[in-house]
Amino acid sequence: MENLSRRNFLKGGALVAAGAAATAITGCSNEGAGDSLAETGAAEAGLRYTPSEPEDWDYEVEFLVLGCGIGGGSALVEAYDLGLDVMGVEKAPDMSNFTACTWSGGALCGTGSETQLASEGDADSIELWMEDILRCGDECGDPDIIRTWGEHSGLTIDWLQHRCGAEVLPELRLSTEHTVRRSHNAVPYNGGYGWCRALENTVTALGIPVLFETAATHLHRNAEGRVIGAEAQDLNSGQVINIKATKGVLLSTNHAGSNLDAWSYYSPINRYMVQNTERYGSPYPLQILGDGPRMLDEVDGYQYPLQSLYGGDCIAVSPKGAGLSCFCHRWGNDASIWLNKDGKRWGKETFYEYYTERTWRQNDPKCYYVLVDDEFVKSDAGQENLQMIIDTAEQTGYKEGFFCADTVEEVCEHFGINVENAVKTLNDWNALVESGGVDEEFGRGIEEGTKMGRPINKPPYWIFAPGLSIGTAKAGGRITPKAEALDTQRNIIPGLYLCGEMASYQAMGSAHQHITGGCNSNSANFGRIAARAAAGMSDEEADEIDRANIAKGPEGTPEYPQEWDRSANFLRSIELAESGKYEPVTWEYPAATESTY
Repeated sequence: MENLSRRNFLKGGALVAAGAAATAITGCSNEGAGDSLAETGAAEAGLRYTPSEPEDWDYEVEFLVLGCGIGGGSALVEAYDLGLDVMGVEKAPDMSNFTACTWSGGALCGTGSETQLASEGDADSIELWMEDILRCGDECGDPDIIRTWGEHSGLTIDWLQHRCGAEVLPELRLSTEHTVRRSHNAVPYNGGYGWCRALENTVTALGIPVLFETAATHLHRNAEGRVIGAEAQDLNSGQVINIKATKGVLLSTNHAGSNLDAWSYYSPINRYMVQNTERYGSPYPLQILGDGPRMLDEVDGYQYPLQSLYGGDCIAVSPKGAGLSCFCHRWGNDASIWLNKDGKRWGKETFYEYYTERTWRQNDPKCYYVLVDDEFVKSDAGQENLQMIIDTAEQTGYKEGFFCADTVEEVCEHFGINVENAVKTLNDWNALVESGGVDEEFGRGIEEGTKMGRPINKPPYWIFAPGLSIGTAKAGGRITPKAEALDTQRNIIPGLYLCGEMASYQAMGSAHQHITGGCNSNSANFGRIAARAAAGMSDEEADEIDRANIAKGPEGTPEYPQEWDRSANFLRSIELAESGKYEPVTWEYPAATESTY
């Protein structure tokens, strides 16, 4: 066994620093592990898991981070700053191009940040924060978790900006679920690349070792109940690597991601959707394949059922169902109509309409049909989102997610939409816009960000047909306010910490209303909280260290691209997913039948 210093790399070729690539293969293997109770049986010993401890460890660190997105990346830097020997394991080739944060809308919500205090918005408070977050989750969230999250959220944004070098936009967005402006975005604006790239730059500059292209496959929990390390596998060589962690392991792998089997297993109703929805798309990395929940299950970790999917937002651009987000929920003040199969308006054409169970309860393989004209496609919003989908489909050769024609009748016929009703819907829309009337049916134009825009009358006409996009699993394990994982009996699992999608339910509650910036913010904050807990350091002590590093500024001269090519990285993600190295985790469960529902 060899100790791993934060500034020394061992096992040349197996371990690499951020910016270089290492290796692994998916699947859960305990080959070579010496299970102390394997022969007598864990059940006979009264344990709810099978203890494991390998005969030999390849590496030993104090704190091990499994999954290096915004949560894991924040934990890596925080742990280093607090004096821990820390190491990361990441399935993707880097920390910035394939994370769920990168592919999200990119916002981080927070209260009390330097940026928020400098803005001219309404005054915020922890009490108001808790009121808003609890309301979005139907009062089902955990007040202690939500308060802890809010109390750390402002400093975390300042830390990402000044310690890690993220370029934070000075203007905060007001999202309808927040009563004040809390949504922080980094440059570039089209996702969370800016946050993740800043973390990756910092990890590289500090020399924090990370195993890339390496899949975490198994948590080692000994007979005394402590998680003592993890097993990983090199995606390229298949080498099994065992890493000992003396002060803790952070599981930050994301949850179900694009794994349909995981969605079915952890929320049985999703079996119906898997069977009856024509195509699923995922705007999130195809490498998020269910490793995290499987590992948590193996050590008897408590898990909530999956609470939500991500609604209807993905246009399929791959024969296997991979899709790009069209961000149609951002077009509240633009000229677009969402049609159902009957040719009538589907809803209010806003974010909180698409983000509902109605996206998958309707009797149609598509969630709805977005009707726009050519002027909209050529607008800034269209060029940022729709043109990217069109261009990507040109490269993949798969163009079934959209259609263009000179008349409304033609585009509707292509998708089997009731033509007569669709024409009437469009005429009614245009007449209402031109007259300046009020949308009595759904209430467009009453709230900020929901104006009806202009008439839709500039041919050719386009219809984009989103499928159900998946990726945001508001569930995961149960934690304490220190990010400590709990088992199925609600006892702390010593040595195991959770963040991000692996511990989302207590922050999000029922997920009745999506919290803009909530997933990314919750991940980053509890990643840092986990590092503090593993270091045995109080918030007061850690805050002092963090503020000193904030005052000092970013490490080195970080590389910080101003743009991120979503389309190019999506194509790269598909290539990785189809390489054969990234195989989804599977579960055994009774097959659903039609009569079940």
